[in-house]
Amino acid sequence: MDYNSIVTVNGISGISRGIRVDCGKLLKYLADDTECRECISAIAYTTLVPANASTNDALVKEIYEDGFIVKHKAGESSIDPLLGIEMVMDIVRIACQLEPDIIVLVSDNPSFAYVTQYIVKELSIRVEVAGFTSEVPEISSNHIGYINLGNVLEQIGFISNSYVH
Repeated sequence: MDYNSIVTVNGISGISRGIRVDCGKLLKYLADDTECRECISAIAYTTLVPANASTNDALVKEIYEDGFIVKHKAGESSIDPLLGIEMVMDIVRIACQLEPDIIVLVSDNPSFAYVTQYIVKELSIRVEVAGFTSEVPEISSNHIGYINLGNVLEQIGFISNSYVH
C-alpha cells in the first residue's frame, strides 16, 4: 500500500538548535520510497531577516530547487507568530483538500500540538513530527509518531551547527 504524504517544515534555515541540513535529502528521507510514501506536497516556512538579503535569496532558491514551496515573511526575528498561524491554516486546508494519509511536520515547537491532535482526531490523518530533540516532545501522543532527526544526521545531509541568520 502506498501512502500519500505532505511534508511541512517550520524554519528552513536552521530548523532547530542551529542545525542546518540539506533540505533535499531531508525531503527524500521523510518521503522514503522504501516506506511506500509518495510526497504530494512539501512546504517550507521561514522568517527572512532583511539584513541578510543575499543569504536569504540563495537559501530560498536552494530550498525551492530541493522540491519545496517556500513561504516566508520578512522580520527581525527567526520566529514570526504570523507565519506560524499561516502554517497551521495551510496544514488544515491542505489536509482537507488533498486528504493525505500522512502529514509530516518538521518542528520541535510544541505550539503545533493542538493542530496535530485536531488532524488526527477530526480528520483521521496520521501525523508524524520530525525534530532534533532527544526526547519525544509534548507535541507527540499515542496517535502521532515522532522521528528523531538527530539520529539520522548523515542521511539527511547535515551541513553545519551554525545558524545562517
